[in-house]
Amino acid sequence: MKNEEKNNSYLQPSTIRKLNSIAQEKDLNYVNSEIVEFLVEFYFENRSEEMRTLLTNREGVLQTRLLGTIIEELKNLRLNVNLIEHNNKMMMEFWNHYFIMTGASTLDSTEKLISAPYQEAERLIRERIAHNKQRKLDDEMKRATFNNE
Repeated sequence: MKNEEKNNSYLQPSTIRKLNSIAQEKDLNYVNSEIVEFLVEFYFENRSEEMRTLLTNREGVLQTRLLGTIIEELKNLRLNVNLIEHNNKMMMEFWNHYFIMTGASTLDSTEKLISAPYQEAERLIRERIAHNKQRKLDDEMKRATFNNE
């Protein structure tokens, strides 16, 4: 036995025409509300499929964005590595020139003796690296906050 409840609804004339058209196509009775039952059932049957499609599309977009972000980060990393390698090679050339010009025959390494200027330079470099790391983290947090909004 069907539980039926009477409900009076006011619809736009264009909506009524559409309902009549669907009722004729599907051979449903418009007066007995078969069309409304059909549309409600159709909606709930297809709702889960639409959600799966929507989620699949969303995952694809997120993966594309994530991949784009990773590629950009790798480009930045590659540029930084190239710059560091360049700077190191330049320093090696200058030091080589310095040793040749001063006629140095031995090398007193930091394992043997550490000068005060060297310790100061080491501290300064550590501070700069820490400052640059913090600035980069702050920039990433700003970008993440901006992208989430």
